[in-house]
Amino acid sequence: TRTLFVVGDEDQCIYGWRGAQTDIFARFIGEMKRCRVCTLEKNFRSTMTITSIAQSLIEQGQGNRHNKTTRSMREGGEKAKVYSAYDDRDES
Repeated sequence: TRTLFVVGDEDQCIYGWRGAQTDIFARFIGEMKRCRVCTLEKNFRSTMTITSIAQSLIEQGQGNRHNKTTRSMREGGEKAKVYSAYDDRDES
């Protein structure tokens, strides 16, 4: 028996500058017909406010991604604010 275990998050396309490819999971699933996809949808770090915003943005994204809904295990959270940074130093 040959077993291959793959872990990753197709929604981490923000790391494209490091070589991340958003279509790699779709290609893998297409090529490995007998694979089983297990999604990890519980978020233990971020509040419900943050995960709701992230989910909304992810749903608007383009590409062939596996369907998942991220849910926070932490209630509430402060209201989000939009901040337009002048440059990368200001952003950090």
